[in-house]
Order: sequence, then structure tokens, then C-alpha cells
Amino acid sequence: MQALVGHLEIIKKEVGRAVTISYIDSWPKRNAKKKEIKIVAGDYVMLYQPVHVPGAATKLTTSWNGPWKVVGRRGKEFDLVHIESGKRAAQHVTNLTSAPDPAHEEDYNDQYAAAVQKVNPVGRIPTEHGLLDAEMLVVNVTTEGKGVSSRNAIAQVMQTYQDGSAMVQWWNSKKLDGSASAAYFPVWYTPDAKLGETASLSGEMPLWEMVPRRDMVVSFVFDSECSPTKEGGIPLPTAVRQYLK
Repeated sequence: MQALVGHLEIIKKEVGRAVTISYIDSWPKRNAKKKEIKIVAGDYVMLYQPVHVPGAATKLTTSWNGPWKVVGRRGKEFDLVHIESGKRAAQHVTNLTSAPDPAHEEDYNDQYAAAVQKVNPVGRIPTEHGLLDAEMLVVNVTTEGKGVSSRNAIAQVMQTYQDGSAMVQWWNSKKLDGSASAAYFPVWYTPDAKLGETASLSGEMPLWEMVPRRDMVVSFVFDSECSPTKEGGIPLPTAVRQYLK
């Protein structure tokens, strides 16, 4: 049964990659005949910001994020607020395109209204915290099996988005059990492994994923108390272990 679950997880990851490729490939066709847009305050737009992930296929890196609400203009630059995270940014008109129509007419307005009220979400990283490349995170993840469950996991920031989200590489213990007391290693996508992944100092393809701001619990660094083991793994700081219990 465990082997079957492992194979199903691999299939799920492969399907996810295929969906991502299909979505990104559709952008040129959908925008081929598009004229330059006229943007005014109150509009909702998408922001162009390609993410380059070391070791990852170019086709699997998303180039657009949003929607953002236009709240002001200074010459050819627009002041934006992300409708989910509440993050603010200023961007040139050439980096913007119209957001797709929402499923329901007031969806974007409702999301924006909720986002601007989020100053410091409870149990999450503050809205204005600036993520740094290589910063470590505790991330809340949802898993599906015999039911939906929530747990925390460890990840390292590989690159950040203007909306506060980040491309991360997952970290885990050698046993891939998310133990609070174990040493941690980067996780690598390894199809021939029992669970489709391995945790070690090196590998061919990093197991990375885009993580939204709302799932980031806390950031941390490996301090002086986190001495590497003989295998090179790094124990978690004492203050971080509480998030994995």
C-alpha cells in the first residue's frame, strides 16, 4: 500500500508539472493579437516577473503573478497592491497586462478589501517582512489522503516574487518524516526512490514549489547552535522545533 501511495504522489507531481507547462505555453497564443492596454486607477492587472530557478526547466518557471489592484500612477509607473497578500509595489507599464476576468464580478474587489486589512496575520510572517534569497522558512502545507490534513514543513527561499510569495526548495530529514529533532537536508526529486524524492546534500533536480505568502509561518536562520552532522545535515534551531510538533 505504501508503494502505491508513493507512485500516486509521483504521478500527482508529474501532472502538476504538465499543467504548469500548458498554462505558461498558452500565454503567447492568448496575447498574440493583444493591443497595448490603457491602465487607470482601480483596474486589476497581472505583473510580469519571471523566476529563474537553478536546475529547473525554463518552461516550469511562471512569468506572471497577480492580480494586483492599481491604486495610483506616477508618470509611466503604477502603484499596485496585491489582492491576496496586501504587498505593495511600483511597476512600469511595460511590465503589466490586464488581469483575467474574475469568476464572479465582485471577487477581486472582495479580495482586495480583505487584503488591505491584513497588517500582521496571526500565526504567519508579517505582511511587510522582506524575504531574502536563501532564507529558511517554516511553511504550512495541506496534504490529502484519507482526509485533508495540515502540517508544517521546512523550506529554503530560492527566489522571491513581488507579491510576497516565493519559489522554495523543500528540506527534510533523511527519513522524510519531518521530525523536529532530526538533521535536515535539501530534498531532491528522484523518481526511482521509494517516495519519488530523497533528502541529501546534493542531487540532480531540486524539489521546489511556489509557496504563497499566506502559508509562510515564520522565517529563521541556522545559528551557531546548529552544528552540521557527520553526514552534513543541519539540526533545526530550538525555537523552530516547536512548529513541527
